[in-house]
Amino acid sequence: MKTRIISGIIGVFLLLIAVISGGLILKTSVLLITLLGIKEFKEAFEGINIKITNYLYVYSIFLYIFSVIDNYNLVTFSIVINMIVFLSMYVFNKNYDIKEIGINLLTSLYIPYSLIHISFLEGNILLWLIFIIAFATDTFAYFSGILLGKRKLAPILSPKKTIEGAIGGLIGAVLSTILFISILNLNNIYMYIILGFVCSITSMIGDLTASKIKRNIGIKDYGNIMPGHGGILDRFDSIIFISPLIFNFIKYLV
Repeated sequence: MKTRIISGIIGVFLLLIAVISGGLILKTSVLLITLLGIKEFKEAFEGINIKITNYLYVYSIFLYIFSVIDNYNLVTFSIVINMIVFLSMYVFNKNYDIKEIGINLLTSLYIPYSLIHISFLEGNILLWLIFIIAFATDTFAYFSGILLGKRKLAPILSPKKTIEGAIGGLIGAVLSTILFISILNLNNIYMYIILGFVCSITSMIGDLTASKIKRNIGIKDYGNIMPGHGGILDRFDSIIFISPLIFNFIKYLV
């Protein structure tokens, strides 16, 4: 527990530095997290003889460049390019079967595409909502589960998670969102309440998705870069899911 707490404090400290600094520091931090996440995913799937292509590292670097020049249209266009690239690999490279191509395409969306949305929110105070909602959901769910938890939420995937904990996490995330928006004195608070509600549920789905992938692969954690917490993907599983949601909420609804 002591190792977990110290590791968590260091992780939060580094995250605060990156977000507060913004600019190239934030964008480069997102790139580093993305590359490490792909490495963890690649090593995990190698355990069941599924190849994750190194092209994903190149794709991540291109997304980084798109964020530096602040051109989100290129990010959207890259989804089409990726589909062509991966299907070309299927046609011309006999070492990849259709299952592996599907997993690689999913990986491109799951890790680099999702995380790059953090970079495109650089300079926007609402960027903090990604971390506030994710961490509030996790923290309130943990303590609510300890104090009130009786009924299992997903006993096969995550035996310690409870329905009561999930409800506590949801309430905690919404209240944290309200507090943050109130401090900023922003309008449309009901829209932000809906955002907090939806993203909190999505955060939990992201957590359970990572758990199911690990169970199917047969591993406990994606890595050990954060002692007591696991790998990058173990800590960013929720953030991966809610980053695109919050970006598009701000882009199209605020």
